[in-house]
Amino acid sequence: MAARKKSRKKSKKAVKKVAKRKTAKKTAAKKKTTRKSAKKPARKPINATAGRFGSYLRSVRLEQGLGLRRVSEAVGMSPAYLSMVERGELDPPTRPKILALAKALGQDKDMLLSLGGKVAADIPVLINRHPQTICALLRATRGMSKDKIDKLLGQAKKLKR
Repeated sequence: MAARKKSRKKSKKAVKKVAKRKTAKKTAAKKKTTRKSAKKPARKPINATAGRFGSYLRSVRLEQGLGLRRVSEAVGMSPAYLSMVERGELDPPTRPKILALAKALGQDKDMLLSLGGKVAADIPVLINRHPQTICALLRATRGMSKDKIDKLLGQAKKLKR
């Protein structure tokens, strides 16, 4: 009778093992079909600013032959985060991070801040000193060519001396 119990236990164990194998095979088959059919479409940029900033950042980085990890480490952010910013899936980072990116990539900080929808910290302070005059000056430059604005800047620098 003891031999019968052992054989029954063995047969129950064998049945359970076979059932587990079948379940594992089905699960693996489902995963394979799910992965193939569930390719995620490329995400669209969350907004135009994020898209412009990210694509510019990526093009500059690749142009200079810099890797994503190298730049992210220099700036103090994770490679995954920087990649998502470059793809436009996240908003541009904070002002200090953009300044660090500008330094790491050798880019003009004001231009990179502008692409990120931000301004340098000193600009609001300057505007608040003479808000009406500064705003009128900025509005007066609307429609001017870059050359004319550069000439105006040169004249302002002469007046400052």
